[in-house]
Amino acid sequence: MELSHLPNAVLSRLPLYLRFAKKQLSEGKKTVGSAFLAQSLALTPSQIRQDLSYLDCIGTKGTGYDTEKMCRSLENFLGLDRKLRAVLVGANELGLYAANVLFAETDTELLGVFDDEPKDFFDKEKVLPQKDLKAFCEENAPDFIFCAAYDKSENSKLPDIPVFYIGKTPPSQKDEGFDPLCAFAKLSYKIKINKEKEGI
Repeated sequence: MELSHLPNAVLSRLPLYLRFAKKQLSEGKKTVGSAFLAQSLALTPSQIRQDLSYLDCIGTKGTGYDTEKMCRSLENFLGLDRKLRAVLVGANELGLYAANVLFAETDTELLGVFDDEPKDFFDKEKVLPQKDLKAFCEENAPDFIFCAAYDKSENSKLPDIPVFYIGKTPPSQKDEGFDPLCAFAKLSYKIKINKEKEGI
């Protein structure tokens, strides 16, 4: 199966399995069964087994999945096993969240920050004007742009690089069921397929 043919519903569930497996691993649990995983995520065991069949992740009947191997397999499949390089547009509350939380959780390297009116909690000497964004991206070739300032209608003005856009308020302050890790995993997967298509 080509990577680009992975059903979107499956792609939405894989980061949930990764988060769950990491939690189990942190608690010292070496294996996790599909029934336990299904119960915890309100899914069915057969659905989980079918989803994980897209990966090189094979469980053992009566024992389940090796938790460490499951984490590695999911990270590799989603492209989360390598450092991504990003620029941040928006030195605001959401930008601070991105820099301090999401980027750290996903091992993302922050190359530069752009904003014409940065907030005081950013080092203003390191924040570049938005007019320099395109040239900066051409020179530094980031994997994606984390957009924390523009409206969606403004995205067309950004360089032709994948954009991770989640709104104007930190996800922790939103009650819309938004999961930044799941959304980021989809972006990471998209970047991975594009790089494989280009032979990078």
